[in-house]
Amino acid sequence: MYPYPEEDELVSFFEVEPKIINRAVGLDCSILIFHKTFGEEDIYCEIDFVYGRIRFTWKRQSKPEVSLELRDIQSLELRTDKDIQALIAKFSQEGQLLDFELRLKPQIRVKLGDDVLP
Repeated sequence: MYPYPEEDELVSFFEVEPKIINRAVGLDCSILIFHKTFGEEDIYCEIDFVYGRIRFTWKRQSKPEVSLELRDIQSLELRTDKDIQALIAKFSQEGQLLDFELRLKPQIRVKLGDDVLP
């Protein structure tokens, strides 16, 4: 998966330090796990740079709202538009999937292609 945001940019987006698996071999060979609670909402996001995979779970009041495992991610980027920041995953062109978008502020929003989840 390339390109992708720097670790400090991802920390700023999630507002929490990640658990890092395989840090000694460099970020591009690592797995970053972000876990953040916003009041009654809980976000878990695991980014696997080696296999181009994201596992994402959003719970509200301990009940699952969205749970996804995204594969064949080609690139990952952070976009800022005014006060809105979004993490965008783009898939390989072979899969013909539209972008995955995650916003955490001002409210949590998950979008896959044209569909807003849930």
